[in-house]
Amino acid sequence: MLEIYKMDIEISKLVIPAIVGLLSGIFGTFFAPWVNWGIEKKKLIRQERKELLSQCREVLSEDISFQEFRLHTIYSKIRPYLSSVAIKTIEGDSEDDVETTTIVMGNGRHSGINPFRQKILDELTHQERVWGLI
Repeated sequence: MLEIYKMDIEISKLVIPAIVGLLSGIFGTFFAPWVNWGIEKKKLIRQERKELLSQCREVLSEDISFQEFRLHTIYSKIRPYLSSVAIKTIEGDSEDDVETTTIVMGNGRHSGINPFRQKILDELTHQERVWGLI
C-alpha cells in the first residue's frame, strides 16, 4: 500500500506540471497575439491622430480664409472633434443660411476679421490633450 501511495505521488509530480505547461502554452499561443494586436491597434490610432492634427495645422499655417478652410478635405476630417462654437465660427449660422463676417477688436490672439485660425488651433490643442498626445 505504501508503494502505491509513493507511486501516486511520483505520477502527480509529473502529470500536474505537464498539464500546467500544456495549458499555459495553449493560453500563450492564443492570448499573446491578441495582446500584441491590441497594442499595435492603439499605436496606429495614435499615429493617425497625430497625422490628422499635423495636417490640419499645416493647412492653417497657409494663408487660407475660413471659406476655403471649410471646403478643404481636412476640415471634413477634423469637424467631428470640434466644438459647436468652432464649427459656427467656420460655417456661420446654419439656421439663417447667412454668412456672417465677424470683426473682433483689440490686440488679442482672437482679434481681427473672422479670426478662425486661433480658435481652431486652440481646439486642436485641446483635442491633443483629450487624446493623450501631449
